[in-house]
Formats: sequence, C-alpha cells, structure tokens
Amino acid sequence: MDFYFSRFEHRRPPEPLSTPSWVRMIWQVFAVAALVLGANYIYWRWTASLNTDALWYAIPLVLAETLAWIGTVLFTINLWQEKDPPPGVPPTEINDCLRADEAVESRPIKVDLFIATYSEDVELVRLSIRDAMQMTYPGPLDYKVHVLDDGRRPEMKAVCEQEGANYITRQSNIGYKAGNLRNGLEHTDGDFLIICDADTRVFPTLLSHTLGYFRDPDVAWVQTPQWFFDLPEGEDLACWLRRKAGGAGYGVGWLAQKIVGPVTIGRDPFFNDPRMFYDVILRRRNWANAAFCCGAASVHRREAVMQAALRSYVWSVDAEIDRHTRDIRDPVTREALQDAMRPHVAFDTELTPYKFHVSEDIYTSILLHGDAARRWRSVMHPRIESKMLSPQDMLTWMIQRFKYAAGSLDILFHDNIFSRRRFKLSLPQTLMYATTFWSYLACVWNTVFLISPVIYLFTGIPPVSAWSTPFYLHFLPFFIVSELAFMFGTWGISAWDGRASYLSFFSMNLRALDTVLRGEQIKFHVTPKERQTGRFLYLVKPQIAIVLLTLTGLIWGGIQVARGEVDDPSGYVINIFWGAVNIAAMLPLIFAAMWTPPRRAGGEPMRIRDALLSARSYLTILIGFLLGFAIVVWVEKQMPARVESSSGMTLSQDFPPLPAPRELTFDEAIWARVAWQYYVNNTQPNGLANAHDGEPWLSLWSVGSYFFAVVAAEQLHIVTAAEGDERIAAALFTLGQLPLNAQGLPAAQYHADTLQILGNPDSSAIGMGRLLTALQTLLWRYPQHAAAVRDLFNQWRVGALISNSPASQAAAPLHHWTLAADEPRDSFGYRLYASHTLRLIDSAAGLAVTNPPQGQQMIDIDGIMVPDEGLRTPWGRQPSLISLPYLLTGLELGFDAQSAEIAWRIMQIQQRRHSLRVSKPPISTDYAEPAPDYASALADRQPQSAFAPRSATPEQTAITSTRTAFAWYALFRNSWSEALRQQVQTLQVPGKGWQRGLNLNRSVNDVVDGDTNAIVLESLAYISRGQMLCLACLSPAPLPSSSAGATP
Repeated sequence: MDFYFSRFEHRRPPEPLSTPSWVRMIWQVFAVAALVLGANYIYWRWTASLNTDALWYAIPLVLAETLAWIGTVLFTINLWQEKDPPPGVPPTEINDCLRADEAVESRPIKVDLFIATYSEDVELVRLSIRDAMQMTYPGPLDYKVHVLDDGRRPEMKAVCEQEGANYITRQSNIGYKAGNLRNGLEHTDGDFLIICDADTRVFPTLLSHTLGYFRDPDVAWVQTPQWFFDLPEGEDLACWLRRKAGGAGYGVGWLAQKIVGPVTIGRDPFFNDPRMFYDVILRRRNWANAAFCCGAASVHRREAVMQAALRSYVWSVDAEIDRHTRDIRDPVTREALQDAMRPHVAFDTELTPYKFHVSEDIYTSILLHGDAARRWRSVMHPRIESKMLSPQDMLTWMIQRFKYAAGSLDILFHDNIFSRRRFKLSLPQTLMYATTFWSYLACVWNTVFLISPVIYLFTGIPPVSAWSTPFYLHFLPFFIVSELAFMFGTWGISAWDGRASYLSFFSMNLRALDTVLRGEQIKFHVTPKERQTGRFLYLVKPQIAIVLLTLTGLIWGGIQVARGEVDDPSGYVINIFWGAVNIAAMLPLIFAAMWTPPRRAGGEPMRIRDALLSARSYLTILIGFLLGFAIVVWVEKQMPARVESSSGMTLSQDFPPLPAPRELTFDEAIWARVAWQYYVNNTQPNGLANAHDGEPWLSLWSVGSYFFAVVAAEQLHIVTAAEGDERIAAALFTLGQLPLNAQGLPAAQYHADTLQILGNPDSSAIGMGRLLTALQTLLWRYPQHAAAVRDLFNQWRVGALISNSPASQAAAPLHHWTLAADEPRDSFGYRLYASHTLRLIDSAAGLAVTNPPQGQQMIDIDGIMVPDEGLRTPWGRQPSLISLPYLLTGLELGFDAQSAEIAWRIMQIQQRRHSLRVSKPPISTDYAEPAPDYASALADRQPQSAFAPRSATPEQTAITSTRTAFAWYALFRNSWSEALRQQVQTLQVPGKGWQRGLNLNRSVNDVVDGDTNAIVLESLAYISRGQMLCLACLSPAPLPSSSAGATP
C-alpha cells in the first residue's frame, strides 16, 4: 500500500547537536547578564515607570512582564548546560543491570516492544512491526514484539500472525492508552519494555544504543528523540516568488534571503519539528536528572514501572479511606474504621502501572523522580533511534497539542506534584518541572502582550509613564543581551518557529486551562495518522482576531500621527513594531489552517553552515528592533517634547515635611559672616554693590540679591537694624537715579560707580522680576521704606515687562502674553520665579507667562518628569536642569505646590546621579549670570560691551554650585544635602566671601560674586527664621521664640 509518506522514506535523521565549548561559555555569560538586566528592568518598571493614570492597563502589563521574566529565569536554568551521560557497553545478561544484592540466575535480558494501536490503518502498523522485527543486538537477547490492539480488529490480528508479532487485546478500553499498556504488562514478563505508537518505526540500533544506560541499576527509563520524517520541506522563497511573479519575484526573494537568511514557504506548517524540544530543552535536563518520559520511542525498566504503580496504588487506597473517615473526630474510632476498611478498599482498587490519565507519561516520570525510597534516574538519549509521522492538518495538530496542554495542567492543579509529602523532587528537578508547567501558564500573560499594543493604538493611553530615554536604557540592554544569550543557548536551531508558536498557541492553551479549572474531564482522542480533509480557519479565530485588530490599530494610529494629533509619536512607533511582531507570530498558524500538502519533495540534512545560518532568526530580530529604536530616536528629536501641564502638579506622597526654624550652629553663624564680608568689601559709596568681587558693575538681578542679603544679615544679627535701614535707604535712593531706557525701564547692566548703562540698553524681565521680588519684600517687612519703593514703581513703566504679540488688539487673549525681553535665562523656572511678582502687576498676564496654551513642555530625565528649561549646557545639547529659581521661591516667598514638587523631583534626580558609581553626563543645577568682558588695559577696569557672555569651557563651568548647595541644605535637610554642603565647605575665603563652586573637573571655580554670597545668607536666614515673605506658600513656618542666630 502506498502512503503519502512513502516518498520520504529515503530521508535520514539529523545528527545530535554538538555545542562547542566556546558557544556554551558565551551562552552562560550572556544568560547571567540577561537575568541581571531583566531584574533591573522589572524593578524599574514597578518603581519608576507605571502610568498612574491608567493602572488598569499598566499593572496587568508589568505583571505580565514580571511573570514572563520568571519564565526566562526557569528557561535559563533549563538550558544552562549540556551533560549527556555515557551510554555504556550493552549488557550481556540481566545481572549487568541489577544491584549486587538483587542478582538472579544468569540469563539473557528480556525485552518487550509494545506497539499501541486503536483505529490506525493496519498496513501502517505493519510497517512499524516490520521495522521492530529488524532489531539488532551485539549479545544474547530475549526480544519480542507485541501489538496492543484496543480496536479488537481481526485484520490487525491477521497482520500480526503474518509478520510474527504477538497480538494482545482486551474486552474494554478502560484507561485508553494507559489501560492498553497496563494490559500489555499483565501478559508479558520482559525486564525492559519499549513503548511505541502505531506509527513509530524503530531503528535496528535502538537497543544497542540504549540498554547500556541500564547498567546503572537506578536508571528507570531512557527517552530517545522523536523524529518526524514526513515534515514538508517547503519551497524556497525565491522559487516560490518566481512561480508567482516571474524573474522579478525571484530577484526579490533572492535578495530577501541574503538579508534575513533562508526562507521557505510551507515548511513544517504546524511547528512539528521537535529538535528544539528534544535536542535542546529535554536533553539539557540530564544534568538535573529531570528528563521526563514522552511516550513513544522510550525504553523502560519493568521494575521501576511496577514500583510506581505500587506507590500510586498505596496513595489511592489511603486517599479513598481518608475520604470516608476524615470527618470522624474521635481518633480511636477513626483508626479502627480505617483498619477495617483497608483490606476491602485494597481489594476494590486496581493496580495501574500507568496512571489512567491523558498525560500518563509525564505523570509516571514525576512519580519515579519523586520516589525518596529509590532515587530513580532518567536519561535523554541524544541520538534519534526511530521515525514517526507528524500531524498533517490543523484538526489533528489541535487535538494533539490540546491533549499535551490540558493533561499537563490537570496534573499541576490536581495532583499536588510539588508537595514534599508525596513527591520528594530535588530542587533542580522541581525547577525543571516548574519550567514545563509554567510554559503552559504563559498563555495568560501572552494574551496581555498580544492585546496591549491594540489598546494603545486605539486609545493612545500608554502603560508606561513615558516612552522615553529611561525606557530604552532599561529595556534595550535587557532585550539585546537576552536575544544574544538565547542565540548562543540554542546554537544550531532556528528558534523563530518556537517563538512564534509560544505566542500563537495562547488561545488553545487558554482553552485547556479553562477546561482544567472548570473540572471538565479531558477526553482522550486518538491522534489521526492520516490527513483530515477540509479548511480549518474556524480553529484559528482568535489568531485572526488579533491580526485584524492589530492591523486596524496600526492604520488608526498612523492616521493619528499623520494628522499631528499624537503627543508622543515615539510610543506609536514602538507599538507599531510590537504589533508587527505579534502579527508575524499569528500568521504561520493562520496559514497552517489553510495548508495543503505539497506535490514535490526534496531536501538535504543540515550541515555546519546551517548552524550558523540558524542564528539569523535572532540577528534579524535584533537588527529590526535596533532599526525601530533608531526611528524612535529620530522621531523624538524631530517632534516636540511631551506636553504636560505643570500648573496642575500636586505634591508627591513622599514629599518631606518642610523643616521648622531653628537657631544656627556656631559654624553656620561663621559661614553667614564670611558671606556678608563680600558686601562689606564691595558696597559702593552710592549704596549699591558690585555683582562680582572687585568689578564695578551691577545688574538688576544682583541688586535684588543685595537687598535680600541685607534683610538676611539683619535677621541673623550680623548688622544692626540701623545699619540695615541705612543700606536699604541708600540703595533705594540710587536706584531712583538710574538712567532708564526708551521703554522707561532700567537697563540690564550698569557701571556700579558711574551708573552708566553697559551694553544693550534693553531691560531684563527676569532680572527685574528678582529686583521686584526684593522690593516687594521690603514693602511688606519695612514700612519705613514703603514710600521710596512706591516711588520706584511709579517711576518705572513696570507694565512694559509684559507684552502681548498682537498689538492691534485692545484685550489680547491670555495665551498672547509674553515677557517683553530677556537674556539667556528665559527658561520656565526663571519665568515662574519672576511671575510671582509680575502677577501683582497684572494677574492675568503674569499667569499666562508661565502657562502657555500648549502646556509646559516636560522632559524625562532618569525616569522623572521635570520642565524642559529650553537651555543647553556648554558640553552639548543635553537639556539643562535648572534648580535655582525654584529654590529661591522656597527661600524668599515660601514654596507653592508647583515649585515645591519641581524642586523635589530635581533633588531626586541629583541624588540618583550622585549615588552612581559610574558617573552619568553632568546636569547643571545652576545658571551663572553672564558678565561682560573686561579690557584690563583700562585704569578703572571699565566693562566693555560684548556680543556674547563670557565663554567658558565645560571643565571651567561650575557644576557643584555653592549657592544651590546651601539652598538644598536649608530647604531639604537630609544626608544628601548635608553631603553636598560639605563638598563646598572649603570654598569659604575669610575676609572675602564664598567662591562660586566646583568645576566639572573638580577644580575650584574661584569667582566670588554677590549672588553666591547673598543666597548663602538667605539660606542660613531660612534655617533660622523661615521664608522672608509668604505669598500663597505651602505652610508658613513658625518663627522661633528666641532670637535667631548664634554669635561666634
């Protein structure tokens, strides 16, 4: 009789994989690195990346990622090493396979080969019988072939008589295949037995290559790889395209294969190639003694099978007795009843060598591996010793895979296999079996992975706080190293089919899980050995749904991006690639449902070159993902930053309580006097102070700093109230003498002595904002100077600081208000600081200045969203992180919720970066006021106008600022701020003041300026007295009852 597989009879099995030692070493290094990076990624996902506005979406995804990472840990342990036990010399008599104390009279070994059949074509079974009869062995052997026919067919019996095989049948089909095998055991007496399915065609060398393992008396069974010799080999992509599109199609196919490796159409449509499972997964469990039995083509020791049956029998008797006596409370009565019941229950309970279960093979494996009385061993033999048939249609394949999944899950949920009371599995064995069962549970989190991009593409709701740099920095290393690890870990095997099937089997495994959890009986279906006709698309409806939904989402997302209605295009780019991978995983199963057998055959075995080519499946994924990442980076650079309304900020739950005022320590009082010495040295006869030590120029900003310094010095009792009044009065008078620009405002910079305007006469809105804040403080704290302050407000056209762009409109909308002019400090933080006073001039305009209609642009730095200040540091295009204006708000006006939260976020970023062993790119938390260049040839060091601020190399730029160090120390008193303050403690110059800070190269930035020393005084005054003025601040700190400040 001619079968469909007759044309494949010439095929020869591939050789076992041989993993070079250098590949194994690289695999283990990458594997450990991948697990560490994965743990770091999972930790970051839980602690710093969840979208708190969509926890219904964010938590299931991060939970799925966590569970998948656990699966990766288990799979890594499974693949850790390849350790094949030596096969040994074939034994010549039975005592070679027994312990010394079990020795019997010398005789040849008895082996029974069972061919279990039910309804398969008798001619197909004939082929299996003929191959079994060809068994060879180098020594004496008592070998018999038995056909176990559960179909009770006369024609099957006739075939057995013709071929010389023993025919065994029974009157019922109780227990299905397990019952059939038990019946075979009852009618035979072999020392070893070989289990075969109806289509298992054993090779003559099977016993010669496997019985040697049984010289170890503790080896219970040997499993050999299953090889499906009828797998369709498919058609080369180039040839397939040539048939469809001629020469042009062939060229496209040829080029595609040069890029991604060999591609075949119709090859192994049902993922039946078992090499990944037998040659990699199961074989690498030998080191843990955890290779389980897979049924066909396995050799078993009868003693082990019967011992497992006895253990199961005892448990069944005990369980039945316990079920009837557990409710009896009196222990004496309960024990008496149990003793009386035991002989009757034992008589009624059947001894079942193979559990009546759809997955009797793995159950028996667990039973024997967990036997504490006899540590049975198993062996996964690497060489193929038989050939068999694969499912040839979707229905047959579904029946087989459902049986595997449901049977395994049934054992997991109902047999308490990890209980140390019943099964004494070692830790490595427990982990190996956990890996098997965990893989069947993966359908739950794989479903989350499949629907997550669909949710994002349709709703735009991200599961992470931002698809930004921290996400890539945590995910990419984990992903890339994992791909490289498993490329080497599965060296020689093309793994895409396994990866695709792992995802696409989700619906079938979910159905199996549902069946088991609902307690339904798992029906035993005999796997058909011939192709079932028809199209089976109805079996892959869930996969079709995933493809259609994802495609629709991709189209919808693309439309939204094209229309500019997406705030974060990089998120859509990531999900496009994610969705594309999901579709690629679903399509093979959909195509398999429509597959029909090819009309031609051919092919050749894998060569060494194929092992290298097989790695392309991983490399292709890596290249594709890196390409996608490059596109994401490009998109992020082209598109504006993610928009977030900073005005709606609320305090974080971990925001610390603001510190209560306290008296200064002796050292702090000294530091305050060092700072005040700057103004003793640099106050001009006209009452104003130099901006830099010894340099006779000033700015609006530095004048504001001087006023705050005087107020702080008076609060700290460094100067008397009379001296403070005198200094304030002189400075206010001189301010009234300043020449104004054409807009009726003071210019940005003046000569400190002559009061001549320096450089551009335009005013500085930010500098005026600081000066106005200081004047407002004087107005509230010093009523005696109120008249002079109001005279300045009347003299200056302060309203000109704010302008609206459409000058023709009488009443401009809010979003048209902008600062009229400013120097490079035009950043959100400084505008926010200035707006506190500007709102007193025009509340609507001041509000609009800090709240543009598109929302404040935020930037993600180390996983924390902070305002993008719009500035660039001298060492590149990295966004600056400005802290000073928020700190000044806290010191002078008292924190509002917005400034407090931003300052808190910035501090957390700084803390993280300071704690890193490997330094990250520096982020300045300061912004030094630009100073004009000087021509030293002039006797009075007269400042000369310059087109640009004084330039500085990155190494000469203060990265640890004295003024911000003291401000952090005052506002957030913790170990980090204390350490930061200690870093700048050496920068005090007695008799001169405090130096600016530490440069990037850790050298001292020896500039001594008014702003630094003023903010040192303000910070110490805050410690002693709290903020100087409270305008809608969080909570005004109570003043101390005693006089503030210690006297040195």
